[in-house]
Amino acid sequence: MSNRLELGAFSFAKDEHELLVLLASATQELGFDHYSYGVRLPLPKSQPKTLIFSNYSKRWYQRYVRENYVGIDPTVQHGLRSVLPLQWSSQTAQECPEFWEEAAAHGLCTGWAQSCFGPSGMIGMLTFSHSNATVPSQAQERDMRVLNQVMHERMTHVLTVQNIMDEVILLNPRELEVLRWAADGKTSAEAGDILNLSERTVNFYMGHVLDKLGVTNKTAAVVKAIALNLI
Repeated sequence: MSNRLELGAFSFAKDEHELLVLLASATQELGFDHYSYGVRLPLPKSQPKTLIFSNYSKRWYQRYVRENYVGIDPTVQHGLRSVLPLQWSSQTAQECPEFWEEAAAHGLCTGWAQSCFGPSGMIGMLTFSHSNATVPSQAQERDMRVLNQVMHERMTHVLTVQNIMDEVILLNPRELEVLRWAADGKTSAEAGDILNLSERTVNFYMGHVLDKLGVTNKTAAVVKAIALNLI
């Protein structure tokens, strides 16, 4: 990644396809064989959606998804706990030896990974990998750190629009008021006193909020509204 213009191109990408074209080019420029960008969306709260974009072989990608390797992949487990970069080697890794053996068989022998946590609750992780034992230089690692931030910022925007806000949720001003007071821990009666409404009217508005957000109770409504930056 030799100049700022290339990084700037990421800011103009309109969708994940354009982002991945740029990422593939950056991967080659950095001297790696493969890239992977995984992201965990904040919704649904009970079982957050995970998306994986990569140029891995079709066989490895399908097996990774089919066997739910995201649940045991040591690089992912590290990324969920820390934003510090991780340099890994399938030959020296001690955790999950069978997983690493399979990864190496598909050309993933050494690599670098770093996660990034966004304000909306979205977690992303960028991974580069080699089919050999090449170790990135300090300059390369600096580029990868910056690219990780840029990639996450733009992908967060793209995926928020496409996957979280796939249904436009519009709450009217009164519904938002009721929801905000619920988030503050107020009961319907207390919110009614504050807003000069009857408890029944507050419950009426809250019923509309639950329907629009597709949830069944106030707590779930507050959690989802916060995740969607509605309140």
